[in-house]
Amino acid sequence: MMSRHATIYTVLLIAIFLFTGCSTPTQSVATPVVEPESTPTATSLPPTPTPTETTIPSPTPTPKLPVSLGTQMPMTNMQITSDNVNQLIQIARWRRGGIVDTQAFARDNKNIAYLPDGKRIVVGTSIGVFVFDVETWEELLFLPVDNPVQTVGISADGNFVGVATYSKVSIWYISDGSLAYEFEDDGGCLAFSPTSSYLATCSEDINLWSLADGSLVNTFTGHTLAAEGVIFAPDGGSIFSFANVVVFQTRIPDGELLQSFSAAPSGNGVNNMAISPDGTTLAVAIDSSIQLHDVAAEKTLLTLEPVGYGPNMVFSPDNQLLITAAGKGSIGIWEVASGTKLPGLGAEELDQIFENAQEGELIVTSRGGTIDFSPDGKALLQVEQDSVRLWSWEDMELLYEKVLFSSPTYGLTLSSDGKTLAFVEDLYGGFFFEGQVVMVALPGGEQIERSIVSSAQNIAFLPENRTLVVIDKYVKLVSLEGDSSSQVLSGDTFATQIAVSSDGTLLAFDRGSDVNVLNTESGEITLTVASGNKTVTGLEFSPDGQYIALAGQNSGLFGFGYSGATRVYRISDGSFIQQQSPDESRFFPGARLAFSPDGQYLATTDDNLVYVWKIPTGEVFFTNDSYSGFVNCIAFSPDSSLAAVGTLDGEIRVLDVTDGKLLATLVGHTGKVNDLLFSHDGMLLFSSSDDGTIRIWGIKP
Repeated sequence: MMSRHATIYTVLLIAIFLFTGCSTPTQSVATPVVEPESTPTATSLPPTPTPTETTIPSPTPTPKLPVSLGTQMPMTNMQITSDNVNQLIQIARWRRGGIVDTQAFARDNKNIAYLPDGKRIVVGTSIGVFVFDVETWEELLFLPVDNPVQTVGISADGNFVGVATYSKVSIWYISDGSLAYEFEDDGGCLAFSPTSSYLATCSEDINLWSLADGSLVNTFTGHTLAAEGVIFAPDGGSIFSFANVVVFQTRIPDGELLQSFSAAPSGNGVNNMAISPDGTTLAVAIDSSIQLHDVAAEKTLLTLEPVGYGPNMVFSPDNQLLITAAGKGSIGIWEVASGTKLPGLGAEELDQIFENAQEGELIVTSRGGTIDFSPDGKALLQVEQDSVRLWSWEDMELLYEKVLFSSPTYGLTLSSDGKTLAFVEDLYGGFFFEGQVVMVALPGGEQIERSIVSSAQNIAFLPENRTLVVIDKYVKLVSLEGDSSSQVLSGDTFATQIAVSSDGTLLAFDRGSDVNVLNTESGEITLTVASGNKTVTGLEFSPDGQYIALAGQNSGLFGFGYSGATRVYRISDGSFIQQQSPDESRFFPGARLAFSPDGQYLATTDDNLVYVWKIPTGEVFFTNDSYSGFVNCIAFSPDSSLAAVGTLDGEIRVLDVTDGKLLATLVGHTGKVNDLLFSHDGMLLFSSSDDGTIRIWGIKP
């Protein structure tokens, strides 16, 4: 099982990578794609969704939505082996991913956009772009991406959907989902001109592209740092852009600088911008406040505060009000002329509304998300992390809420009969390490239960399949029969790691830097072993129950760069297994671990290294150091011939255990791979990820 302590460091590390990436110059090149014989017009999508993942016919029943919210899992009857692993493909995807947090680190995010007809919306998630029917919420189209979506936009004529990630900008035809252009701009932001003639994108500078042929029209320089956001003026004659604290207004297409100002003299950076429909007022978000600027007079009118960190903003259609989304799902309403905050919808009011709307089932909200008005101005759309909400603008009545998306997933565990897969869905996107337990039936993927426990850290099945071990603040045995009653085995542990022996008689969990081994029948702690004052990041019993291995890691800078250490103890007397290494160290390096099912090997990972050791001698069997990224999890196939490795960059690599040779690389996840798990028959490989999806890999039938 993976460590949740490392997650916050991962988030911070990714944030630094993102900001660093924004400041790295890139050469912008448009990659034109062969266009259709006639340019598509703004037509309705066909009634049958355009498939983007091949559905393989099989006798498996179609999964009941919304558990999967993805693709059907076909039946496969081929075991994954070293001989056919090169044929391993993604055969199903469960869940649609989550909305990229618009408040945490990213700037100028807008993850939703109405089509001009007002009947469809586009939502960008961690795995791609979805087009929905607003009335039925039927998924009409899915466009996959290789990095989480930062910004989406729709051209005014409804012909194009644009998607910006931190690697590139992609433009698709809405009519059929075909790719029109790709640009190498990696700033994560874009904007279409009101005339649908131009596209503005961010990289080191602002690039202006022609939508007629994808050619570069102009590059607007001047920002001393990489551009982080861009919007068009409503008349289409200029653009507003920002980098750090400086905002520019630039005339298009010639690039003349019309005005510039520092929005944050104190040095805090700009987070977002919005302009009123009449083009007279520019709203600039800085930390938890918003400055309103008179565009013509080139002066600041007033400051709204406190609003909430990094708010998403939109002006009302009549230019009189500014609506903000920030905080725990709260919506603020402000008078533009006076700066007065009107009665809006705070976290408490929203919680009450959601509780009533869901007949007592409280929907947990995390952050304000993205907001947008319908083209007719009668409805306000709000999207955050996993939910879509539609509000009546006239009276702010919640018309409906749909849980369409998902949060990061971790803690994969499979029942001993292979019929039930369980995992934890993080409620707070990795910030508070609490999640709800989700259980699905195999092979179809129908959801059995959700929210068995609402604050789980990690989970594991007992072999009798009637009980789930859950760690939150306590160690609990949760019955999967009847009323889901629970038995508390240990309290106030704040554990993150859990392991169950193959016969179900022993349960191990971390408590501080120690690990307790508990008898599941008596509830007594039979053994306590130490990690060496390290944060426990991995825990597992050997298949024969003779040993327990625990991985520990120092909390270095962002959790990485410090070597981990794995200790192996004999259960019978708590003694060490000695590692036979040149320095005679008694510890195995590595912060993640897994025993092979045949009990002969222990695999450990240390940053980008993978070690496989012989048990019990501790002799190094092989070391694989061919990876450029951090290894986050590892799992053996049932026959112990293969080892699957998950990385922070979303890749899964499959190794031959006999020699450490890389046999296959699986690409699909857009976020860190948190857990890997082979099915008991060796025919499927499951993976969970920070991108909010569960992927199922197998040999094509």
